[in-house]
Amino acid sequence: MHGLHIQVPLALLRSADLTPAAKLIWLHCHRDEVHRRQQSHTPTNLARRTGLARSTVYRALEQLERAFWCIRRRDRARGKRRVQTRLPLRHLQRAS
Repeated sequence: MHGLHIQVPLALLRSADLTPAAKLIWLHCHRDEVHRRQQSHTPTNLARRTGLARSTVYRALEQLERAFWCIRRRDRARGKRRVQTRLPLRHLQRAS
């Protein structure tokens, strides 16, 4: 997996609102996004890729959405579920 580096927001790592599992899910989804990998982001697929239980992945995705770190959508062209990562506005405002 050489060359698959991504920049990780310090705010994500420091977030007390997110569990380590949620942070791991965000990292996997963001890496796919940055490197244009067309992986499916279904909870089952994310659980397989991360080694987490599927129920943990569901909770992590809910945490990420609630904290505005991601949105879930369906890629109409490919029919795959995707997680689009975000940087919450409140973290951008603090950085200014």
